[in-house]
Amino acid sequence: MHLTLLTRRGCGLCEHAAELMRDMSLEFETVDIDGRPDLLALYTDAIPVVLAGGRELCRAPITREALRSSLVAVNLELRS
Repeated sequence: MHLTLLTRRGCGLCEHAAELMRDMSLEFETVDIDGRPDLLALYTDAIPVVLAGGRELCRAPITREALRSSLVAVNLELRS
């Protein structure tokens, strides 16, 4: 399943979420919502947000436990 981390420049919570996802050995892409008016309208005050296959899994603040639970709920196999 394709994971996307919605971010914004200068967002400390976004940097933390990306580090957490790397620590969990998750493959993901980042998308800066400021370059996407459609995403900006939906998530301007919610980032970071993790999407799986376009579906929202969790939003700020993102913790290891919340992310793990969300991934398990969509049956995504975790490597760590």
